[in-house]
Amino acid sequence: MLELSELELKILNLIPLEERDVRKLGRILQDVSLVTGMTEDEIIDFIPFGLEDEIHILKIEYNFNNFKKALVSKLTKKVILLQDFPLQSRKRFAKLFRNYFFKPNL
Repeated sequence: MLELSELELKILNLIPLEERDVRKLGRILQDVSLVTGMTEDEIIDFIPFGLEDEIHILKIEYNFNNFKKALVSKLTKKVILLQDFPLQSRKRFAKLFRNYFFKPNL
C-alpha cells in the first residue's frame, strides 16, 4: 500500500474513512482549494464546524460528488443579482434604495 500524504493523514484524523476514500477526499479538497482560493488546511479546519450533516450523509450514501458540491457551495460567497428578481421587485428595491440613501433635504 502507498503511504498517505500529510493532507490525507489530516483527513483520516478528522473523518474515519477507508484509505481509498481518504485519497479520494484529498483530491476533492485539492479541487475545492482551486475553486475557492482557500488552502487545504483552511478547508480541513472548516469541515468539522460547517459540514457535520454532509459528512454523515457521505458515510451513508457514499456520494463524493454531492459532498464536493455542498463543500463548494458553503465555502463560496453567494452574490444576489438584482436582475434575477421580477421587474416589480426591482422597482420597489430601487425606490427603497433612493429613499434610504438620498433623503431629500427638509
